[in-house]
Amino acid sequence: MRKPKRHKPLNDLNRSHTPFDVNHTLIVVVELSQKSWLVAGVIPGVERQPLKKLEPGEDGLLKLIHRWRDEAEKVGHKITRIAVAFEAGRDGFWLARWLRARGVEAHVIHASSVAEGLSQSGNARVRRGMVLLAWRFLQFQKDSALAQWFYARTAKAPRLRKKMIVALARKLLIALWRLVREGVVPEGVTLRPAH
Repeated sequence: MRKPKRHKPLNDLNRSHTPFDVNHTLIVVVELSQKSWLVAGVIPGVERQPLKKLEPGEDGLLKLIHRWRDEAEKVGHKITRIAVAFEAGRDGFWLARWLRARGVEAHVIHASSVAEGLSQSGNARVRRGMVLLAWRFLQFQKDSALAQWFYARTAKAPRLRKKMIVALARKLLIALWRLVREGVVPEGVTLRPAH
């Protein structure tokens, strides 16, 4: 008797379907409100991290995204991926459909996943993804201060590893946010250029 084939789950968080290439990805985050849209970007090859206030409207947003793409390309960074993220709300879903129709990768984030983060009552998919990222971080950044913090707390109590990995995931999320916002590389982390 043959064993049935095991299918990969649709939302397999063990692997990314699209590699993240920091040298060729324009990252845009938008805070939507009725009066204005606050738009921040991480532009490859450009040191400044722009923050623009726009009148609410998809055309102005797309124009700004294209301007930032052109800035990156002027300094030699061909943009192959544009990723935009914003909170779900009044404008969230229609804007995502509109951007995707124009070739822009759009991610709509539910407010509770941002507010509740990695807690048990928070978004389970975000929590699983961050925990997987934390395990991978330990594998590839063994000499970092965060990895050393984890190993020091679990060396004599291996049963605590599962609880402590969630704590590490929280610390890692904060460290990655500081890296993106302020350019502060977490202590002991080795960054490699993308190929």
